[in-house]
Amino acid sequence: MSEQKTVQQAMDAFLRDLNSLHTSQAYATPLKHYREYLSGQGIHGDRDPVTTLTVDHAIEFVPWLRHDCFPDPDRPAKATLQLYLTAIYRFYRALLKQGVAFDAADIARLEETYRDARNIRGEARPKDPKLEAVEAIIEAARSVPPVDGPKHADRQRELSRLRDIAIVETLRSTGCRVGELVALRREDLDWMAHSALVKGKGTKYRKVYLDDDAWSALTTYLRARQDGGDARALVHYPVFSGHGNRSGRQLSPLTTRHVARTINRLAERAGISEVGVTPHYFRHVFATRALERTENLALVQDMLGHASPATTRVYAKTNEEQRREGYKRVWDQESIE
Repeated sequence: MSEQKTVQQAMDAFLRDLNSLHTSQAYATPLKHYREYLSGQGIHGDRDPVTTLTVDHAIEFVPWLRHDCFPDPDRPAKATLQLYLTAIYRFYRALLKQGVAFDAADIARLEETYRDARNIRGEARPKDPKLEAVEAIIEAARSVPPVDGPKHADRQRELSRLRDIAIVETLRSTGCRVGELVALRREDLDWMAHSALVKGKGTKYRKVYLDDDAWSALTTYLRARQDGGDARALVHYPVFSGHGNRSGRQLSPLTTRHVARTINRLAERAGISEVGVTPHYFRHVFATRALERTENLALVQDMLGHASPATTRVYAKTNEEQRREGYKRVWDQESIE
């Protein structure tokens, strides 16, 4: 069983089971570097069980890869990064098939993060995310005309319209991951505090808060759904549900791909599809703005659910003027007072 294997044994088995010798040899180096990274996290591949691994280890591997393994700005090359992320992702998928307990939402989160990391050097992923793009997406969602008709299909389209507004407002307001968003259940909402409990790192949860616009959009959507009268079942209903022609009365949670397609469609409606806005773009904007407004790296790390401050620092961009001002403020008595 995979549970009895060490990390090293699980990696060796994974490489042996690959159909191609060439692929096995190509993946060996990424796995070697992953073991090196894990060692820095206190996990020793030759003695710690593979069940010690979490999805967050794989996610935090990305900033380590860029800033510690390949610190040169021109490295790793796009092809190298693609190879490393594919190797680690396939390793985790293999562990999942072998019975190592990873939550489906965590795997979706890993897939989203790696997909986004692969695009970071391409034109589709801007280096400096703009709040204006997010605001344009939200305006595009709100500009869709309401559907007021007697047919079931009309009601479904109206619910989809209200849901899409709630999705983009929630992503903007909370900075949560799309995997966390689609995993939300009605029981995760706190109607008094205007907050939601999302599952982040491993089995850890954190509370995210929605501002007035986001909370209003979310509650408007949920009230319009008029979910069934069984309060016991209600708490288990997904917060964001599909409302297509084949959805019927069964409420099923959205997939991360569905949300990505929704964002892409709204970006096209807003005329900014060339910007490359994804669900994670909202999180990137949130993180950048949170750091600018709070100037508190530890707080933003907690708000984003990052296991390591190194991940949060990716969003902390400084310029020469800011650095000069920072040095000045260290011993400036007026700034202390």
